Amino acid sequence: MKIGILGSGMIVPTHAETVKELEGICDVAICCEPSQIERAKELKETYQMEWLYTDYDEMLKNPAIDTIYIAVPNHLHYEKSLQALHAGKYVICEKPFTTTVKQAQHLFEEAKKHKVMIWEAITTIYLPNVLDMKQKLANIGTVRMVFSNYSQYSSRYDAFCKGTVLSAFDPKCCGGALEDINIYNLHLVTCLFGKPSEVHYFANIQKDIDTSGMVVLQYPTFQAVCIGAKDCGAPSCTQIQGEKGYIKTHTPPFIVESYEWAENKKEPVNVNCNDSKQRMKYELLAFEEMKQQQDWDAYHKAKEHTLIVVEVAQLARQSAHLSFDADRLEGR
Repeated sequence: MKIGILGSGMIVPTHAETVKELEGICDVAICCEPSQIERAKELKETYQMEWLYTDYDEMLKNPAIDTIYIAVPNHLHYEKSLQALHAGKYVICEKPFTTTVKQAQHLFEEAKKHKVMIWEAITTIYLPNVLDMKQKLANIGTVRMVFSNYSQYSSRYDAFCKGTVLSAFDPKCCGGALEDINIYNLHLVTCLFGKPSEVHYFANIQKDIDTSGMVVLQYPTFQAVCIGAKDCGAPSCTQIQGEKGYIKTHTPPFIVESYEWAENKKEPVNVNCNDSKQRMKYELLAFEEMKQQQDWDAYHKAKEHTLIVVEVAQLARQSAHLSFDADRLEGR
């Protein structure tokens, strides 16, 4: 997998550091806006990439690049992914995958048409600890309560309060707490339990954007509460409470460095199945294997999961009367 990176934001070094440790995967190019050229030059040199572009179309013409990593603001995910698919490239698109279900479905249809794959870059669902947690659910009996909190005071929130609206809080960029941070909770809960029957979002809204909020997901035997905040902070944790025991994590849902579980009236057991601190390792290896093996079964499972999360997030926004440009274009 030879990757061309679109974007030069904070997530790019994390991605590039991970790629350095993986065989068969390498970053060979980076494309940025002209205003970010110095930043991109630094990234190119640090991670020994061959090419630097300020023209996305030119990067897409490079036959040495087979995969594009989309790491640009949320509102550009659909458009830039579509361009890459039309160029016959595989695509890794950062979360949130798209703004609407219709956009997501169209990207998957275009990928099929061009005989390539498109994946959402979401660490949570590929982490060994999360996959092991899923296996442990049978040990705690019928689930009755789920709580997942990822709240982190944003470095951009002070500027937002003073009137400077950066992309993380900009409705035009599909920002906000739900799409930026609570999305990880949604991925975790739906990975473990599938699609909920009902979705409700109780959001704290300032200047037409949600700065924090609580998504309530209804399942047959329990309610799941997903809290995401960018205007306040607290230690991250997830608790799954069953009739026979519980499962608990103490780190954000995009890492899940370890977890503990216990049956009623028994001592908790600490578990760590992850073998790397590089949280992106597992998703990238999964994507490379799907690509090399042309594993369409695994690909379709990843696709269906992404479609569920996009739908849940869209329903959550609707319930809180939040809408972005893509929603309005589709008449929502």
